[in-house]
Amino acid sequence: MSFSARPPQAPTSTGSRRPSPLLLTIIAVLALVALFVVFAQIYTEVLWFQQLERFDVFATEWVTKGVLFAIGFVLMAVPLWFMLFYAHRSRPAITPSNPREENLDRYREAVEPLRRTLTYAIPAVIGLLGGVALSAAWQDALMLLNSVPFGVSDPQFQQDVGVYVFTLPMVNILVDFLGMIALLAFIASLVSHYLFGGVRPRETRGFDITKSARIQLASVLAALILIQAVRLFLWRFSRLTDDSGLVTGATYTDVNAALPAMLIVSIAALLVAALVFSTAYFKTFRLTAISLGMLLVLGGVAVVGFPAAMQQFQVNPSQQSLESDYIQRHLEATRDAYGINDVDVIPYTPSTQGEPGALRQDAATAASVRLLDPNLVSDTFRQLQQSRSYYAFPEQLDVDRYDIDGKSEDTVIALRELNPDAQSDSTWVNQATVFTHGIGAVAAYGSQRGPDGEPAFFEEGIPPSGVLSDQNEYEPRIYFGERSTQYSIVGAPEGADPVELDYPADEEGGSGQVNYTFTGDGGPSVGDFFSRLLYSIKFQDEQIVLADTVNEESQILYDRTPRERVQKLAPFLEVDGDPYPAIVDGRIKWILDGYTTSDQYPYSRPSVLQEATTDSTTANTNAVVALPDQQVNYISNSVKVTVDAYDGSVDMYEWDQEDPVLEAWMNVFPDLIK
Repeated sequence: MSFSARPPQAPTSTGSRRPSPLLLTIIAVLALVALFVVFAQIYTEVLWFQQLERFDVFATEWVTKGVLFAIGFVLMAVPLWFMLFYAHRSRPAITPSNPREENLDRYREAVEPLRRTLTYAIPAVIGLLGGVALSAAWQDALMLLNSVPFGVSDPQFQQDVGVYVFTLPMVNILVDFLGMIALLAFIASLVSHYLFGGVRPRETRGFDITKSARIQLASVLAALILIQAVRLFLWRFSRLTDDSGLVTGATYTDVNAALPAMLIVSIAALLVAALVFSTAYFKTFRLTAISLGMLLVLGGVAVVGFPAAMQQFQVNPSQQSLESDYIQRHLEATRDAYGINDVDVIPYTPSTQGEPGALRQDAATAASVRLLDPNLVSDTFRQLQQSRSYYAFPEQLDVDRYDIDGKSEDTVIALRELNPDAQSDSTWVNQATVFTHGIGAVAAYGSQRGPDGEPAFFEEGIPPSGVLSDQNEYEPRIYFGERSTQYSIVGAPEGADPVELDYPADEEGGSGQVNYTFTGDGGPSVGDFFSRLLYSIKFQDEQIVLADTVNEESQILYDRTPRERVQKLAPFLEVDGDPYPAIVDGRIKWILDGYTTSDQYPYSRPSVLQEATTDSTTANTNAVVALPDQQVNYISNSVKVTVDAYDGSVDMYEWDQEDPVLEAWMNVFPDLIK
């Protein structure tokens, strides 16, 4: 057998060409441009939150993401770097060579010049991926740190439901993350020791392994098995939200077979991890291999085989009697998680026999029966009240009740918003600075009709007139609405000629329109060149910098749809896709419902939000934005939100004072919800 010394270092060439200064300059400029683009995207978000005086929401989210990214990067990169570094440092000084290693020697020679770079580059790249992955769990991390008790215990382990909703999600993420670190560290250790000679194939069969390689590989493998033992122990709690059985949660088979088996196998895994670690100092390879094989067999038989056999031969023949307690757990938990545990079920027996005088008793109710269908009357509103093609009404109108002359009246209401589709061919000046807002609400009695069968309007026209606009300080302009999907630039110095179209008025001086200047505080300022440059990059629109209609008092309005605005301010809420308008104290307000959700409520049946909230309206029209395709098994209508149609100000109100999920988020953002 021949021997070869360590691979020689590649000689440094003194005559190699240096990179061209022009090339270095181009690369530096491109890097600076890329960094400035990223800066523009982030800083404009800061300006948006600051304008709404909610910078704490932005800061909390990004600081949490940053901390988790740093933790993920360090946890992922440092162990990998150490595995590669230690494997090279502890390599044998002389590596025996045999015919089976001739090809491997060539790889060693090829890798050696790049070894130092790869030792840092591989952990850095994987560390970046790990940091990004862990930072995505920022909401779970905040819930762990701000958890509150539900005051309800699960029926199996007698743990408070808050443990499942707030604690276990982040704990499971961390355990899975550590498991991935251990697996990558083991692979890196094995490959690097094989390349550097710490693990060598024999001429006949088997491998020779150095003491340092044995210590490193045994320690990492023991850590990997230990983490799997912890993961298997936590899976016992996850069975309470499992939906693969007859009902959601742990069933008879789980309680009497799977859960005890998981506990036994997790304890066995701890013993095997200790035995594997002992291999680092004692040559117990055969015993370790046998124990690993037995652990796999035990896991397969105890966790998979035995529960399957019990389900097939004991439970299925007597499912009704054996599963009754667990079905009851499922029903009670589902009712509690969806807030329907206090619903009264009243039997109703219909009768075809009429009673004399029954209609007389219902005369008041019959008089208020709605005659206008909000799903069908939109075309009529459009014909009678749209006035111009650049205005539009929604496909489905909204309903409300207003006190008119001391009487509560059923109302069909809609806002006359700008139609962005009608402006697709107009100039940038018109799109961004002239057509900036809609005008007025249109409301009709829901239980009355006009002489020709038309709606009986009590609020109509341009400029608006009627019962609602007669209020003091009524503000009819709609800068923020369901159709406000584009940005607008508004505002001007005092005394400047207004340029925004307020409403058409052909009779006034032949101009054809009345103009207006926005006077509220609805968006970040773009009065200086730097701000214009940032938003020009954000929206990829150079006109923001070049246009002379942008002045020192200009504001830029964006993220203007009510749902988008609320979701950005409260990312922990699921927001109703159908906001409805109301006139409150002379202001047009959009009203939305905010829901807190979870998919970790034990024994509760999961539902897909999108499927649960889809009906003929969401399926066949664009009137309602469907909720996301997200599975939940706990939901509470905990927050009511209003968005001012004029200045976009958002107010959130606590609606369910007994919702623990909302309470936890109010601990995170103390002043966000009133």
